Amino acid sequence: MRSKLFVPLLPALLLAVSPARAAFEDAGPGADRAAMAWAGSALDGHGLLNPAAAGASRKIAAGAHYLSSFRLPGGPYDFRDQSFDLRAPLMLEDRPGTVSGAVRYRTDGSLARQRDLVLGWSSWQLLRLAGGSLDFGFNFRHQRLTHIPTGSAAGAPGLDLGALYRSDGGLAWGFSLLNMVASSFEAGPLEDKAPRAYKLGVAQETRQYRLAMDFTRRSGSLLQEPGYTLSSGVERSWSPLRRGTLLGRAGLHLGDASSLLALGAGWRLAESDFAYAFMLPLSDGQGVGHALTLNLRFGDRDAAGEWENLLRREMKYRKDLLTALDEASLRERALKDELDFLRREYVSLNEMFASESDRAAAAGREKRRLEEAIARQRRAEAELKALAEKRRADRLNQLAYQFSVDFQAYLKMKAGGAPPESLRAALGRIIGQYQDSGIDISRAASELQSLVGR
Repeated sequence: MRSKLFVPLLPALLLAVSPARAAFEDAGPGADRAAMAWAGSALDGHGLLNPAAAGASRKIAAGAHYLSSFRLPGGPYDFRDQSFDLRAPLMLEDRPGTVSGAVRYRTDGSLARQRDLVLGWSSWQLLRLAGGSLDFGFNFRHQRLTHIPTGSAAGAPGLDLGALYRSDGGLAWGFSLLNMVASSFEAGPLEDKAPRAYKLGVAQETRQYRLAMDFTRRSGSLLQEPGYTLSSGVERSWSPLRRGTLLGRAGLHLGDASSLLALGAGWRLAESDFAYAFMLPLSDGQGVGHALTLNLRFGDRDAAGEWENLLRREMKYRKDLLTALDEASLRERALKDELDFLRREYVSLNEMFASESDRAAAAGREKRRLEEAIARQRRAEAELKALAEKRRADRLNQLAYQFSVDFQAYLKMKAGGAPPESLRAALGRIIGQYQDSGIDISRAASELQSLVGR
């Protein structure tokens, strides 16, 4: 009889002793997101906080995650979370994208267990806009809530939608709608509802830093009121050695029912990375949370994406360099390079002529060069002689013309009745001027003889 009275009171007792929680609440798996206070809706990676974020994975990637915490983003909750995710590039009608999947188990001791199966797809550079690209993604989910003491379970479908804009300058904006269906669950005496979450995020990525901020609005569930949270995180990278990158992360989460400070570190290699994070409560004084993540990447390297980033940075550096240098400095640099090249060629030629055979070949080439020079000299002398003859002929023609003009002037004087003395003086001047010039002045000489005979 007592047991029959206790069963109807069991849900109320569970509500009285359970902390504020919600089934299948949006908490990013593992340490890489936990260390940044779950601010990840605009960061590339797994698509559990934003389905469109998985599109940047251009190689097969897998991750194993563990999270032990005393609070969810929406409020206090003592739970353990184990998850595994897998991403693989996929072409659909010549459009690149990424198919992703995940399995998550979350338990809160001996009361409830949540299982979440996720299958999603995300585009990659679907729409090229001015200065960036816009991508979309979705996740189909099958959520199952189990009441551990009785073994009762309830399942329901779920759907996540997301959009992500990535600018060429490293700035990204993300929006996601998680648990859009907001399914309700009733597993024996356990009742709950998956809260619908609206997430708006922004992130900035540079060569050594990643900054992220998320604003989230969650609907209510059976044990949790609607609320708002603001999460922000930063990641700093160092490369102290040739192989591997050291990562340091920090995050701050502020909410109506839960606030925490997160710190973490990681080590990234070419094909894997490991991360750890711990979370310090800033409200309610509960214990410290811990998270671990191991990510592996398989297959060929993303040569296209890496070359794209490399070329983009190289173009920026070249543009800055060309802006800083003027045309004179560039010309000077080119001349110096040319002189260095000629010096190297000169040294190389001297080394080639070191042996006797090389010297003989060089002598033959020098002989041919000398013969060619002599031939060019002869051609030049002949051309010079021809030019001299032409100049002499032009000079004689000019003198002959001038003599003709002067003799015509004499004839005009004679026709005008000039005295013989003036005519003889004029003829003497003409003969004296043109006598040794090489032209024919026989007319003037004959005329002078006729005047003298008178």
